[in-house]
Amino acid sequence: MIKAVNSLICLVSLSLLLSGCITDEEGAAVEKVSLFTYEVKELADIDIISDTVKTIELKSADLSVPANPEKCIFAGSRIFVLDKRTMGASELLIFDSLGNCLGRIGAVGRGPGEYLNISDFAIAPGGGIWIEDPVANRLIKYRSDLSYDEALSTDFDMECMAFLDDGRMLLGIPPWESEKMQIAVTDTLLKVEKVSLMYSEYVDPSITFGRPRFYRNDNVFYYSRPLDDNIYVCDDKGSLVKIYALDFGQKSFSDEERLGAGAIFDSGEYREYTALYRFGIAGDRYVIGSMLDNGTFIDFVADRNAEILYKGDISDYGNIIGYDNGWLISKVIPEKEDEHYKIELRKITL
Repeated sequence: MIKAVNSLICLVSLSLLLSGCITDEEGAAVEKVSLFTYEVKELADIDIISDTVKTIELKSADLSVPANPEKCIFAGSRIFVLDKRTMGASELLIFDSLGNCLGRIGAVGRGPGEYLNISDFAIAPGGGIWIEDPVANRLIKYRSDLSYDEALSTDFDMECMAFLDDGRMLLGIPPWESEKMQIAVTDTLLKVEKVSLMYSEYVDPSITFGRPRFYRNDNVFYYSRPLDDNIYVCDDKGSLVKIYALDFGQKSFSDEERLGAGAIFDSGEYREYTALYRFGIAGDRYVIGSMLDNGTFIDFVADRNAEILYKGDISDYGNIIGYDNGWLISKVIPEKEDEHYKIELRKITL
């Protein structure tokens, strides 16, 4: 049964909320990181930042599964992998802790428990699995035993989501939504309870590549969005508490250039710029993420103590895809036809 959200009530509540509150951004601590002043080296040996490395091969009877892991979450003894297919809808796969495929959640379709595509997923505190279907404009909920529970119609688009410990949801919302919310806290019926971050006026809604994600580390969540050189940190209540403002120097996009970024990419002039791409996490010791640099998208690790910026791919066959409670996650592309994708986990204290 689909529970439809009362659109009028939600919109009225949202308008009152936005007109009467100050978002967390005004009280968040801002820490500038001048990466353009760092010495640059090749990211040839990522293990300099971690002496604990684990490799898990994601095995299944079909060598084409997974096709391209895009996001991983570890929940108990299970690994949930969002698999981006080259053709057709993405799938949510489940593996055991040894990397053996246990199956997939739901199926492609329009019926109960089915989806047309998956843009993101999150694990609720009780173990339930929620996926976002951006084509059908709904969230689909599955129980911890992977059986279908219910679906919820959505009145606004979302780019990413995560669950807070109290069961509320942390949502990343795209800039084409009229209310210009960027991060919001909602209940499980998607009623907005708190706006943590609003979009600035210098955002080009046509920039849709590099889907944002939330990445958790203990009691905080990291969030970043392509071409915005800030890494935002929310606490376990969804409040914005810190902003790491990355500075790439003269190659950074100005505010006006961010506003017209679509035209810059269409003309090919983006090759002259450097910016944060789809992933960013930061702490006192390291800033880690992916970046647009001279026309290519690459990984980087900034050692803040040594003031060294390592740039390149994490390995010859893979790149960083996420971070989950102290573990940096990268995927390793198969070198041979009879191999599956692997994921590498590196324990990192930020």
